Amino acid sequence: MWITEALALFGLAALTGCAAGTALIKTPVEQKCAGYGLKGCGDLVDGVVLYVDGDKDGAVLALKRGAAKNSPEQLRPFAGALKDVLPGTAGAEIAEILSGDVHASVAVAVAAQAASAATPAVAAPATPYRSPGSGATEAGDDTRATDRSDTIALLAIGAPVDPSRLMTGAVSPLSEELRTQCEVLGKQGICSREQSGPLVVTDATVPVACPTEMFFGAAESSDGHTSWLVQANAPGVHGAKFFVRSDQRLMFAVRAVSASATLDPRCIVTWAGFKPRIVPLAIAPAAD
Repeated sequence: MWITEALALFGLAALTGCAAGTALIKTPVEQKCAGYGLKGCGDLVDGVVLYVDGDKDGAVLALKRGAAKNSPEQLRPFAGALKDVLPGTAGAEIAEILSGDVHASVAVAVAAQAASAATPAVAAPATPYRSPGSGATEAGDDTRATDRSDTIALLAIGAPVDPSRLMTGAVSPLSEELRTQCEVLGKQGICSREQSGPLVVTDATVPVACPTEMFFGAAESSDGHTSWLVQANAPGVHGAKFFVRSDQRLMFAVRAVSASATLDPRCIVTWAGFKPRIVPLAIAPAAD
């Protein structure tokens, strides 16, 4: 069945030209996407059509938007089916993109766009998309190593605006099941250890009506020792960069209260941050 479909598509494309060929490709790709129950089929189909038309930069961005709405396991059958539907090597190349083999290059383009929109005064260098088999890794060409280094660096820069890395939460230490008694700036208090690092906390605030002193900080995962502590009561903290290491947990604390203190529903710390990407000190080229 797949072979029959592919031959029919190739024959029609040859008779009617490239534009008609890609138009004919669109319908079966839509059917396959819907048949596998995927989300974001509009972007996925547009990405396939753009790729076949030759607009690979636009294709990669569209494919990334569509792929982000599905898990790798959901995408895998669809990616495999494209190899039999699309002409030439396009199916295999798009399947490689959807499988995540060049996921970093796709994420760079999205992160660079978002970073440019958020901070137009800072221009990040663009990493050109190189399709599989483009010859960029021929003998004596170190472009691959350079691109990989640039990719990792741009991914790290783009982390604060990457939707998949952003985090937001609301915590009331007195109501947390794993709360413990602790000392908060010389007075008895209640602490709860939450999200594990690495992460960067950028914002934290407590409603003005809360009468209790509330804090957030970093606690060692091993013994609960507090590494740093910042008060979150209104007006709170905004636009900061407080780092929680991988061997620490984000901690929330209430000062000058006992273990039997009654929960005040107004005393909640709402926080935001992101999961950083760590750039290795030495970036070696990927093995062939």
